[in-house]
Amino acid sequence: MPPSQVLRHPLIRLSVLFAVAALFGSAPSPAQRSYPGWSAPKEVLPSEYNNATYPDIAAEGDTLHVVFRATFTVTGEGVGPSEEQDLINRIVDVNQLLRGLRYTTAVESAGGMEKLRDLKKQLEDRLREVQEEQERTVATTSGPPVQTALYYTRSDDRGRTWWKKPIQVVYNPESFLGQTSLTVDRQGLHVVYSAASGENVLQIFSIHSTDGGKTWSKPLQVSESPYRKFSPQVSTAPGNGLLACWWELEETEVATKTRPDLDALNDLLLNPLLTTTRQARTRVTIHYARYVGGSWMADQVLDTASVQLPYLNLRNGLKGENYIYWLGDAGMECRVSRNGGVAWESTIEFAQVLNRENYNTFCPGGGELQFIRAHVDRRRSGQLFHREGLFGADWRNIIDNQTQYSYPEVDYTRDETQVIWGVTDPSGNHLLFFREDNKPPTSELTYPPDGDFAKYEITFIWSATDDIATRLDYRYVLMNRKDPNVRPEPHNFPLYAADNHYAIKANPDGYYTLYVQARDFSGNEEPKPTTFDYHTFYVSPKIQVNPDTLPPIKIQTRNIEIRWSVEDNTPSQSAPMIAYRLDGEPVTEFAPRTSVRIAGLRDGWHQVQLYAVDSKGNVSTFGDTVSVEVDLQLTLNWRQIPVQPREGPRVYVREDSVPLSWVVTENTEDKNIGYFSSYEVVHDGKTREYSPPQANLETVLV
Repeated sequence: MPPSQVLRHPLIRLSVLFAVAALFGSAPSPAQRSYPGWSAPKEVLPSEYNNATYPDIAAEGDTLHVVFRATFTVTGEGVGPSEEQDLINRIVDVNQLLRGLRYTTAVESAGGMEKLRDLKKQLEDRLREVQEEQERTVATTSGPPVQTALYYTRSDDRGRTWWKKPIQVVYNPESFLGQTSLTVDRQGLHVVYSAASGENVLQIFSIHSTDGGKTWSKPLQVSESPYRKFSPQVSTAPGNGLLACWWELEETEVATKTRPDLDALNDLLLNPLLTTTRQARTRVTIHYARYVGGSWMADQVLDTASVQLPYLNLRNGLKGENYIYWLGDAGMECRVSRNGGVAWESTIEFAQVLNRENYNTFCPGGGELQFIRAHVDRRRSGQLFHREGLFGADWRNIIDNQTQYSYPEVDYTRDETQVIWGVTDPSGNHLLFFREDNKPPTSELTYPPDGDFAKYEITFIWSATDDIATRLDYRYVLMNRKDPNVRPEPHNFPLYAADNHYAIKANPDGYYTLYVQARDFSGNEEPKPTTFDYHTFYVSPKIQVNPDTLPPIKIQTRNIEIRWSVEDNTPSQSAPMIAYRLDGEPVTEFAPRTSVRIAGLRDGWHQVQLYAVDSKGNVSTFGDTVSVEVDLQLTLNWRQIPVQPREGPRVYVREDSVPLSWVVTENTEDKNIGYFSSYEVVHDGKTREYSPPQANLETVLV
């Protein structure tokens, strides 16, 4: 069956898609690591928000605000990515495998390059079928297959934790929502975004929140022209105002339909260079609008270009001035306004950092401009770079390779640059947040609670807190205080490690200080170690039975021998002396001993408690204990017995005398053990007493 026919069959086509999902979904996501001076990237959103794009970030003290767009498909079976978007994502993934950019082992799992090329052709054929089907049905479809919404989330601890569930701030099932931009000022949060409704024309709208993002105003349209608009940006302006900007694609004819072609618009946002109309475009215009006195003024043209713009940005300078810059046909262009957008002038002050190959954004902070650089192409794997200041500083890599979906956005607070970045992988589109991490952690000893010890073993446990890092390393050193009131300078620290505990035998009696120092994975080291002072005194010796002399629980002997080992925290020429207690008897005298032999134990349970005392009189009141059960068994067996009737050990006779002989058997392990025997004679029902016990009595004439 030809590949095209395979994909026309719905069941077989679905199996192909599931196979592709299994291929790429099985590859584990690489762990995100931190770079020096930066936190490890973390996903801002729960896993169900796996198609989030076009984020922006605004910082306000310890609070970080983020808005983003989420795309989903509403079908009879529920919400999920559209088939077209799914096919596009998978074709991109196959292309990356064919180009050798990722997952080398996945190529082998897929059956090799030839099978991947066949799979790519099948996916492309199906993609054409889906797009042709959409074109045929678009005029009669009552609702869009792709729906979008804008969401808001926040962190109140500078990115350590985020809301578990973002709130929806803009949603209209008949509208397409595009790119977003966010800023914050004393009046609250302000968002501008692109949206299309009715005709396929992207307009610019704005909303605001005055209660920290809990509630939002109704959308207000900012733009007016009938042309498609891209890259909306918003920023604060001098005089408590706002500035917004975007670029428009002026075309001689725009195809209109009964509803927006949302899938096509979504592709257009990804690649503005696509042909979007039946006739050639005429020009690109850059527009801006001022927000003054609570309303948006009519937008104005800032400049024109003859090519679509890969990106356009609006950022604040060190003195609050506004910069609009873009990549045009003549290279990078930049305009600056120092009066809130009333007048603009060209500037070349960013010529050293802006270029054709890279996307650049910046924000003021720490007395310098903080630059973030990415590649200008979307759907491309790459890294981000940071630079502080226009001159002199080097670009430093700050994150592992990611496949970019949306350009990174940046803001600054608490001496730290904050970054949000829209990335994509086989599981969907995600928002990665990370920031400068220049705050060291703080360590704390959690056990023991005080600084005096009278035990022969000491255990320390510590932890540390950090403003964002969750993985911390520690190093520690223990030092003797020869002067109880003076701490020595710590030295000879070992290497940092993840261990957060330290167990040792008690030090010789004296004064000591434990130094613990924490470091996060960004390289920030605690300036001063945490110190813990303690004093060892009255530490008794430790006595422990040697395992090889420990008797079993049950023994068949009346004798036991126990050996032990003794440890003392204060070395002395005289070894600790030992005493012991047997059962409830008094404790023996302390004496130099290395072992003890106890003889003559009776049947039953016995307990031996060991004690040790050192040269300073410290007694181990909880020394080792040995418990045993003596289990001895004696059995009498007849060796010579009369023929007369008998009943157990009783013998019934008629003669005046009768010889009896028996033997005693036992299970004891003791040697040279003697036994005593006695007998009893009953005559005519009258009982005589037992005879006196006699050693080794085994024969008697009765």
